[in-house]
Amino acid sequence: MTGAGGAGQRPVLSRRSDLAALDLLAQPIWILDLDRDRIWWANRSALGLWHAESLDELLARDLSADSPAVKLRMRELREALPPTAAVEESWTIYPKGRPVRVQARMTPVDLEPGGAGVLVEASRVAADADPDHARLAEATRYTPLIVSTIAPDGRILAQNPAAVHAYGGTGGADDEPGAWQRRFIDRAEGDRVIARCLAEGRIEDNLQVLTGDGIRWHRLDACRGRDPVTGDACVVVTESDISDRIEARRALELMRDELEQEVRRRTRELEQAKQEAEAASMAKSGFLANVSHELRTPLNAIMGFAELLQEPKIIAANPGRLREYSESILLSARLLLNLIDDILDLSRIEAKRVELQIEPVALAEVMAECETIAAPLALNGAITLDISRPSPDLRVMCDQRALTQVILNLASNSLKFTPEGGTVRITTRPADGTVQVVVEDTGVGIAAADLPHVIEPFAQAANPLVRRAKGHGLGLPIAKQLVELMGGRFEIASALGRGTTVTLTLPAPDDR
Repeated sequence: MTGAGGAGQRPVLSRRSDLAALDLLAQPIWILDLDRDRIWWANRSALGLWHAESLDELLARDLSADSPAVKLRMRELREALPPTAAVEESWTIYPKGRPVRVQARMTPVDLEPGGAGVLVEASRVAADADPDHARLAEATRYTPLIVSTIAPDGRILAQNPAAVHAYGGTGGADDEPGAWQRRFIDRAEGDRVIARCLAEGRIEDNLQVLTGDGIRWHRLDACRGRDPVTGDACVVVTESDISDRIEARRALELMRDELEQEVRRRTRELEQAKQEAEAASMAKSGFLANVSHELRTPLNAIMGFAELLQEPKIIAANPGRLREYSESILLSARLLLNLIDDILDLSRIEAKRVELQIEPVALAEVMAECETIAAPLALNGAITLDISRPSPDLRVMCDQRALTQVILNLASNSLKFTPEGGTVRITTRPADGTVQVVVEDTGVGIAAADLPHVIEPFAQAANPLVRRAKGHGLGLPIAKQLVELMGGRFEIASALGRGTTVTLTLPAPDDR
């Protein structure tokens, strides 16, 4: 059955017998089945054109290897042409491998059930007398390069199937001025290409164009020439799609930039690590030198007074010196023991061998113990020690022994660097699910440049302020690390001549 398919629809073909009347025509007519790569039907005149012995023999031919450009063009026509419309083009077909030049009028049709076909009405065209010209024309038709001939006003005088495939349309010429410029995002770009080519003879450039696949990058090679039909000046343009190449280059450039940034980042990190390692090595050397001095000082005192005790004449001449020398030996021994204890504490903390028992602790008990121990030190230095007593129900999550050690270390530091008549104040306060312990003094303070270093192990031990105060400088690093091990935060603020404030922030118990 053959039908028009309704208004605005393609003709639908189902039975070959319905086309018998076309056998009477002298013009070769056939229907190509694009899905099966075979001829679906042909009239008698087409049998001669295709050098076929019979219709059955022609219908049995496999055309899948013949003229791929022709079949691609026909599929494009089916998509581009409105229903019942046709287009006429010049083609070369190859019946039994022999070239035949035809002028073909092609009309898209539908083949039942659901096939895609093209009805071809052909007229034989005389073969080109120049074989080189014929081969060149055929190469232009089959090449994937986009080839267009453009008039100075932008009319498309000719274009090959690759150009139609890229930009759409029904092929052939487009006599509308500016038709070629419509291929560009900025039409003025097309005007510039034509003007430059006509002036310079040839130009090459990478430009963005509007294709059926969207915006693409094309490599344009435009040459000045003449229209062989009119003799007028024209521009012959060949194009190739380089979008993938452009994207690959951009991706490589992005990867290069990212790699360079990563190399710079890693170089900075390594340089910083090197500087930190050198600084740590220098600090450790300074620490060891300072600790050696601190160890040697009480040891020399112990040895010196012990030697004096071995002189009977000195003791006999002044028996009261015996008690004085004994007290000096005891004091030096205690200093030595405290130093060794601090070194061992720091070593255990850094080796993560400190065992803490974190539990709810009444802060009032900790503050009372600290006041008992620190009060005599403040009295000896004529310094006011003000320790606030928190409410009995204010509790903090901590290891009680460790928190007591931290507060005593901070109080000892403050008393050590606060002159006579100064004040050391210790307060506590709850704050958003945490408890803060604040130790502040009116002492000599710390310079801004030195502040980051006083809480670093080893680094602050060489601080001249520490040496003048006869300390080994491990109190703050030990305090900071113990607080952090208990899940808290250690903050220090200071300025020269304006005292120092240390704030400990520890979690409060969850009493829900």
